[in-house]
Amino acid sequence: MNEQKKRIVIAGAGPAGLACGYSLLRRFGESIELTIIEKEAAAGGLASGFEYRGLIFDYGSHRLHPTTRKDILDDIRGLLGDDLLDRPRNGRILLLDRFVKFPLKMTDFIFRLPPAFFIGILSDMLAKPFRKRVSNPDTFAEVLSAGLGKTICTDFYFPYAEKLWGLPPEKLSYIQAQRRVSADSIGKIIRKVLSIIPVFRKKGAGRFYYPRKGFLQLVSAFADAINDMGGTILLSEKLAEIVIEKQAVTTSGGKKIGYDLLLSTIPVTDLLNAMSPAPGTDVREAAAAIGYRGMLFCYLILDTRQFTPFDAHYFPDKALVFSRLSEPKNYSASVLPEGLTGLCAEIPCEVGGKLWNACEKEITGLVLRDLAGVGLGVDHLVKESFVRRTAHAYPSYDLVFERKINTVEAYLDGLPRIVSFGRQGLFVHDNTHHTIEMGYAASACVTPTVSWDREKWSSSKGEFATHVVED
Repeated sequence: MNEQKKRIVIAGAGPAGLACGYSLLRRFGESIELTIIEKEAAAGGLASGFEYRGLIFDYGSHRLHPTTRKDILDDIRGLLGDDLLDRPRNGRILLLDRFVKFPLKMTDFIFRLPPAFFIGILSDMLAKPFRKRVSNPDTFAEVLSAGLGKTICTDFYFPYAEKLWGLPPEKLSYIQAQRRVSADSIGKIIRKVLSIIPVFRKKGAGRFYYPRKGFLQLVSAFADAINDMGGTILLSEKLAEIVIEKQAVTTSGGKKIGYDLLLSTIPVTDLLNAMSPAPGTDVREAAAAIGYRGMLFCYLILDTRQFTPFDAHYFPDKALVFSRLSEPKNYSASVLPEGLTGLCAEIPCEVGGKLWNACEKEITGLVLRDLAGVGLGVDHLVKESFVRRTAHAYPSYDLVFERKINTVEAYLDGLPRIVSFGRQGLFVHDNTHHTIEMGYAASACVTPTVSWDREKWSSSKGEFATHVVED
């Protein structure tokens, strides 16, 4: 090993880690020795995917939004070329037992939903000036009730929130509303509905970018570029131990790697558990109390060319086991393989709970039952089904999560050569383009001497706090 080279280790090969590694190698070239450690057999994390029986699957529903920063989008175009498709959105949501377009169209909003719903929204809008104001809201429920009123909260946001995050809206932090709900007032909802009318439409509205061969193609392109520039990606290797005083990590496969800078995108809880010496009791207890929502992905292989023309269906009703159903062939407009299509049903659940531990046959049975219940029966078409799991799908913002995260971040801030970032590292709700942006921002905070510019990073984190997830 050339001792002149500065050693940078990145833990986690999700989009944030890959984007950071790609940007670092473009900045520093052969003057650094870059190693990325990834516990899975393929790079990409939850933004990855796989091929099965000729069908391309993602882990859930993924899109690259038009709000992706221009320089990042230019880089992605450079990596994918003509395989980065510009696609129209075509989704539906089951609202009050009726399927309507999602994002909502004005005609659906007025005519297809029950009149009582529209009247209720109008009444809530007129009553807003007279509602009791909460100057310092503490909960998700308080923020949205004040902004939206009872109707849309009761019929949509509140049941969907509890379904996704496993807590009633009264026990979710107000920050959950700020980070996850882009339309938190009636005015914003109306503007979103109007935004798809041509005269009001913003550039990119109602469209998204998608790799021709799924998100696996996007993360693989970043990984290939890193390898081509001299970086190393170690797959199927978990970060087992970080010996802080020796500036060295050990992987689950026994590899020992020294570092001048360790950048981590793995769940912050896993990062702390690997540290030697271990953090103090207060930090360990705070980390142990951080909650994640798990997700089951139930995949169905169907004996038909296309199941519906819609790319995704959304299901806020708590009585239904899944929250979203996607048909990947519709994202890319692929016709191959002929005569087959696939569905992915996303099932939020408690890690270690009854549903999490259920067998594939039971989970598939629940999905088929509920699809039939909403008029999307597929029993006669199913050739095969299987289930995959992730324990870190969504961070859960309970009423005291901020205090716990602040304790953890204060400890990490005291370690000059270790940085935690990305969706899992910062415990945030973000889209893929946000996490890629974090990777670029982290790279920009590495100084020419391969130290960490904390002031610049603090400014970047302030920008990250303004991110709002786009559905």
